[in-house]
Parts: sequence; structure tokens; C-alpha cells
Amino acid sequence: MSSRFQIDEYRKKISDALLLTGTEKEMVLKALDFAYEAHDGQTRKSGEPYIIHPCTVVEILMFELGLHSPEILAAAYLHDVVEDLDDITIDQIESLFGQKVSEIVDGCTKLRRFRMPSQTLKDLTHSKIFRKASECPEIFLVKLADRTHNLKTLGSLPPPKRQRIAKETLDIYAPIAAILNLLPLRKLLFDLAIAYLFPKRTRQIRKDIKKELEADNIQTIRKTLEQAFKKEGMGVTIEVNSKSMEAFYNSVKNSLAINNAENMIDFTIIVHTDNVLDCYKALGVVNCEFRPVPRKLRDFIANPKPNGYQSIHARHNIFGKNFLMIIRTKRMDDLAKLGILAHWQKDNQISDTYIEYIQEEFRQIAEYGGEAVDRQQIIHDSKAKEIYLFTPKGMPVCLPSDSIVLDFAYKIHSDIGKNCIGAMVDGKELAVDDILSDGQVVTILTGLSLEERPPELESKCKTPKARSAMNRQKIQRINAFSEKIGREILIQHMEKIHLDVELLMAHETVLILDILNVDSIQNAYQRIGQDRLSPKELLYYLADIFLKGNPGIRKDKESLGTICVDALDNHFYKFAQCCNPYPGDQNIIGLLSKRGLSFHYKDCLEIERLKIPKEKYIHIKWVSCEWPSTVFSVEIKKTSVRDVVCALSTVEGPFSIIKIQEVLRGQRLSTLFHFEVNCLDVARHVFQALPKGMITIHQYNVRQVPYN
Repeated sequence: MSSRFQIDEYRKKISDALLLTGTEKEMVLKALDFAYEAHDGQTRKSGEPYIIHPCTVVEILMFELGLHSPEILAAAYLHDVVEDLDDITIDQIESLFGQKVSEIVDGCTKLRRFRMPSQTLKDLTHSKIFRKASECPEIFLVKLADRTHNLKTLGSLPPPKRQRIAKETLDIYAPIAAILNLLPLRKLLFDLAIAYLFPKRTRQIRKDIKKELEADNIQTIRKTLEQAFKKEGMGVTIEVNSKSMEAFYNSVKNSLAINNAENMIDFTIIVHTDNVLDCYKALGVVNCEFRPVPRKLRDFIANPKPNGYQSIHARHNIFGKNFLMIIRTKRMDDLAKLGILAHWQKDNQISDTYIEYIQEEFRQIAEYGGEAVDRQQIIHDSKAKEIYLFTPKGMPVCLPSDSIVLDFAYKIHSDIGKNCIGAMVDGKELAVDDILSDGQVVTILTGLSLEERPPELESKCKTPKARSAMNRQKIQRINAFSEKIGREILIQHMEKIHLDVELLMAHETVLILDILNVDSIQNAYQRIGQDRLSPKELLYYLADIFLKGNPGIRKDKESLGTICVDALDNHFYKFAQCCNPYPGDQNIIGLLSKRGLSFHYKDCLEIERLKIPKEKYIHIKWVSCEWPSTVFSVEIKKTSVRDVVCALSTVEGPFSIIKIQEVLRGQRLSTLFHFEVNCLDVARHVFQALPKGMITIHQYNVRQVPYN
């Protein structure tokens, strides 16, 4: 045992500090002893005994958060033992410490899978944590305390790893602390992570804040308020608080600047009574002393946040600067600082509604099936500033700022979101993707739409529920497309070797699919259509059984097959921006993936750089026919509007110019061109008329996509 960690001394310190007795106290100390034995001989990168880490995590929970739940503290001691030691299992933890402790430890344990990219494994781990936390929110208390200590000890790691951990903290863990309203950890996580990413700017902002705190104006404001409340006979406590680094960090632009925050200093006025009306009286006292900023009042007492937070927020212009005044009772102040911790306090101040809200948020994030970066955006949006809207019956609905009509619809009910075709607001009809504003009364319009939701709608949604629903719909469409394409490709290969298509339904084929770990023939089609299963691999077994041999299938280096494109659909057809192909052009091939099919030129340099073999190519056959009305948004580099218009004058066939404008990309002139067509031949003629090699299709939208 290491002499650098005095277990007896530490054990006594924790035993004396625990607000527990009997079996509850014994469980925490038993977990300490178990962790000490389990981590014996292990060290951290800094060289210190590993046991110091779980012990510090427990100290953060106890001394910084005031938490004395026996299950949470026991799990905090044990949170790394299963992950780090092969001979300790979750079942052992459950048998020794109970189901709740094992649930928390399991939620904190990273996945370990070999032969998987690290980023994929990390995203799967995050998904697992959120899924487990949707049933057991205590998991995130331990994970956040764990991350806090890791950030405090990042100095022993190489700079690239410090940057990676700090960025992950800002993308995942700090926003979760905000959602849970864990004020102490929220501030620590943001401050520590941002300091590693922006060390010089952080130091400068802290200097500016210190200077502002020491300014005479701040003390003058405080004294003026104290005298005003004394004159009115109101007992209050006035706190002067500086903003944390979070306020100065712009996650969208990944920037840290003093101007990102409206002000550096806030004043919190805590009235000494539990009478809510005294908060409004306090607001009147402040308004009589300082000029309020119009339309900057937020009443979270009448309209509490989903987490139960209540206060009045008002901005006042004082000495030429806008300051935030926060007014609340002592009970509101306690809840604001405790957040979800109140759920584990003896008086249990928090509502079941909030716990259900947290669990639903985590469940939606866990079930999100899109990219990791999109999951991070969902987490970020969940902690965004709120807007309050109302149903026609006056029920308040709290949503993140910049939410759209579809967010509101899904917040009311999943079926309403699914059937939403728009909304009526202030006598005007809004589309499903129109942004809503604070205080609006929203009437959702439902019906059967003839159009599928466009894939870009997902990124416009701000709530996990709406965004997850859009993602599920997108995945369903892509899977249906992949199944159709995969079947076509497989049949083409079967016809080459004269293998009857009906054999795909044979009993022997089911056995082959089982060997390949494929659930069904439909799943096989889907995997082929996403380039996750080679048709030649399946045919090798089919030919061996039904043709009594393998007629050179594996030596075949031809392309994957041919597909006919008779209409575009932006759910799965993408025009690659590495070589910039356009619809109807010659020498275009397709590449399959889980996201659909991307068009490239055969001589694309990116395909050559990635060394993609020709047997992955899909030959594209363009079918001349009418299309659903399709709008293209393209950029023509180094070309003026005049030159574009002149080029378009030679196009035969009907098309509509929706918008055309010049833009500067640095010192280079480009033209943005939006046009609408309903025919492949006309679309091809438009692109052929434009300067070759200068065209990039940024996006296209199909106005009406029929159901398959």
C-alpha cells in the first residue's frame, strides 16, 4: 500500500463528515475500502495513487455539493473499478452494494469494444450514459464530479489530450450541468475547460471582471439599493456576482470574447420573507431607483422554468451599462443553487415533474440516431435561453429560444407533432419551420401532408423530441431507399451468374444469412444498399449451394451495379462538393453509405486519394422524365450575375429564377443562383450553360416527394 495516501486518516475524515448513520454509513465506508483494495498499485498520469481520484470525486459531492446520499457516494468510490479492472463485474457490485449503486457504476463505465474507431466508441459510450441516466439521473452527478476532478488535474497530460478533454467538456458535460442546474459544477466545468482552450483570453477577461468588481460604480449601486430597501422597511440580502466564463463563450463560433456577454456583473436581491408578492414589491423599489430597460423583464415566478427555477430577471441601465437584477425569496435562492440536488435533500423540494422532464430529455438524447456532432447540438440547445408560448387554452409552453412550430407541436404531443402542417399565430399562418417568438399564442394545424419532411428540417428543430422524430423519419426513408437499391444490386449480380431470384426466399438462404449475422433478406438488401455487406459475399455462399460451385465471383472487379435515377430526393442523393457533379452529366458514378448515395465524377481526385476500389462504384443511368418541382441552390465561382444571366439566355426549356445575387468570398467574386425546374433535361441544360468547373450545388429541395 502506498505511503502517499493515508487511508486511515482519510477514512476518519469522511466518517466524521458523513451525515449518515447505521447501515447507510457502513455502505459508504465499505465502498471506500473496496475501492482502495481494487485500485491498489494503480497510479494516475501524475504519478499519484489512483485511489486519490475516486476519493476526490466523493469530496466534491459531499463538500462542494452537500450531497450525502449513501448510494451516490458509494457509487462515486466505485465508479472506475469495473472499467479499470477485468476481474470486477457489475454483478459483483450489485451483490455487494445493491441495485442502485450498480446502476450508477454501470452508467459511469465506458464501453470497451475492439476494432472500432475511437470516435464511434466514444459516441456509443455517450449514448449509453444518457440512456442509463434517463432511468437513473444520479449517474450524471458522479460523472460531472468525475469530470471536474479530471479537469483540475489536466496539467499532467500532453497538450493535445488536454484540448480534447476540455472540448468534450464544453460539448457534453458542462451543458448537462446547466440542464441539471448544478450551479457550482456548471461554473467550475465551464471555467476550467474554457481556461484550457483559451488561456490568454480567459486571463484577460478575469482581469476585466476583477477591475469591474472593484469599480466605485458597483459599490455605489449596492449602497443605493441597500438604502432604498431600508427606507421601505424591507429585509433583503444583496449579492454581487460576476459572470462565469460560460457567459463569454460562443459555442457556435467557438470564440471567447468580453462582448459575447451583455454585462459582467449581476445583482441578486434575496427578500427575507417567503411572500412571493414581496418580490414584485422589490422590483418596484429597484425601478424607482434605476431606469429599467424596456422589454427586458423575465418573470420566472409566474412562469417557472421546467426545472422549477423561480426568480424575476430585470435589466436596468445604470451609469450607461445594462445590469441584470435577479429578485427572489430565500427558498427560491436555495432551489436555484441546488438544482436537481434538491431531489436528494431531506425536505425534497423538487417536483416529480422536473425529474420526469430530465429523464425525458436524456432519453431523447440517448435515442437520437444521427451524427455525434448533431447530438452535441441537441445538448447545447437544451440549455439555451427559454421562450414562453401559450396554447389557445392559455397553457404555457417553455421552449429553447429560436424554436420552430414543429418544436411546439411535439412539445404538446407526439401525434400532434407527427401530423403538424403549420400553425396560426397572430392571425397569420406559419409553416412548420417558422421560428416562434416569446409570448405568442400558437394554434397548431394538423392534417395529412402530401410532402415528406425535408431532411434539413432536423437541424432547425431545437428540442430533443422534435429533432429525434425528424431523425427517425430521415433514417426510415434512407433505410427504405437502401433496401430498394440493395435489392436491385443483388439481383443484377444474380442475373450475371444465372441464379434464380426466387432462391432468396429459400430455407438455405435463411441459414446463410444467419452465418453472415444478418436478420433477414430485407436487412441484407439494406446492408448492401449502405455498403455494409458485399453482394459478392452473399453470392459466394448462394452459388456454392445452388450452383454447386463458385463461378469466379470473388475475382470479379467490376462495379457494384447500375441504378436508374428518374427523380432526385435530397434524403439520400447528394452531390459531392469535392468534384461538383451535376444531374444528367456524363461519367458520374455513385458511392453508397449509411447516409445514402453521393454522386462523383469517375476521375474525382478525392476518390483517388481515398483509394476507393472500382468494385464500390455504382453506375448512374439518368432517366429523362418529368420531376417533382425541384429548387437548386448553386454557387458559380469567379462569375458575375451579368455573365450568369447571359449564359442562361441560351437554355432551352422552362425554368424559373428564384434568386440571383453576387457575393464576395474574400477577394473573389461569386454568384449565388437559386432556380426551379421540373425536368431532368432542362436541369442538365441549365448546368451545361454555366461555366464548367465553377459550379457547386450547395443544396436542392424537392417541393413534393411522393410516398414510396
